[in-house]
Amino acid sequence: MEMGYKLTRFWKDGEETRDHTSIEELQTRYYRASQKDVLQSLETVVKKNIPGEVVSVDQERGEMVIDIQERSRRYDMVITVVTMEFREVAVDVVSTVRNRKGDLGKNRQWIAQVYGALDRSFERKQ
Repeated sequence: MEMGYKLTRFWKDGEETRDHTSIEELQTRYYRASQKDVLQSLETVVKKNIPGEVVSVDQERGEMVIDIQERSRRYDMVITVVTMEFREVAVDVVSTVRNRKGDLGKNRQWIAQVYGALDRSFERKQ
């Protein structure tokens, strides 16, 4: 992680992915999969790799809400899976620290973990 980026994280408490960003880790990911398959895979990823729990899954909207607790910090993560075409989805993530200001880059790490697991499970569309 770049030093300038880390310095900005002292007062920012959230991170989100988007289509157009200079940080490759935070770009929206596109996968060749169905919305249902991706949401099911995400539930498994959370149980195995993230110290948190799935609060809700809305299959219709393609949203999953996750409550993450690591030591004294709590994070809220919302993952949105949108169907673009037949068997093609876009995945965006919003992650925020709940009980303090500044995340010191931890939200970016949670997002990288989620995307890394999806990259291993599904074919990525470039």
